[in-house]
Amino acid sequence: MGSAFGAVGLLTIVPVPAATSRDTSRLGRAAAFFPLVGLLLGAAAAALDAGLRQVLPISVASAVVLVVLALATGGLHLDGLADTADGLFARGGRTERLAAMRDSRTGAFGVGAIALVLLTEFAALERVGSAERATALVVGATLSRGAMAEALRWFAPARADGLAAAFAGGVRGIDAAVAGAVMALVAGALAPAGTAIVALSLALGVAIAVGSLARVRVGGITGDVCGAIGEIVFACELVAFSAGHA
Repeated sequence: MGSAFGAVGLLTIVPVPAATSRDTSRLGRAAAFFPLVGLLLGAAAAALDAGLRQVLPISVASAVVLVVLALATGGLHLDGLADTADGLFARGGRTERLAAMRDSRTGAFGVGAIALVLLTEFAALERVGSAERATALVVGATLSRGAMAEALRWFAPARADGLAAAFAGGVRGIDAAVAGAVMALVAGALAPAGTAIVALSLALGVAIAVGSLARVRVGGITGDVCGAIGEIVFACELVAFSAGHA
């Protein structure tokens, strides 16, 4: 139960016992619960979306849902996306890039990354068919958080401190396997087989691509990189579900 609370504390603004959220010995096991937290977030977003569409235009409902999802995570994933973009594309060597990633000021790459991802999410969600919106939100939120867990298992941390370092060696094979199983079960249960395969492939592909880029540029991943993976995967999933609704 402590690991589940740890996942909730890391991925949302929901208050959890302080000792649980800071206990690094449980962080690795918490990764197994990442997709379940995403499932809950997606279900809440889908319920909100269904209600909003009764009284608001679909474009406004889409915008509100995305804003609420960002608020539910405390904006941490978007902040991670911005920091990752600033860091990975900064000039200089590994040290300078890590310093740029840790700089509290958001640079041009960071602003651009947030704008592009949010615009993509909004445009895609607005085009998803009414009957598929709940599935898109639930599957997207589940797989985006699951991809973060897989990345923490696959890639070493870029620095000796920080969130990714706290997870280093703590995410066991069984934790990653459980996260992967939840991802597959949710996608397979809610989406058609072909769509589920595409959704899973996108989630794992983005995690590998972004993680590999981070390894080349800064020597590994950070908590910011994990947040970036989550946001990019979510955007890609919404795009996948919007396909065919041009």
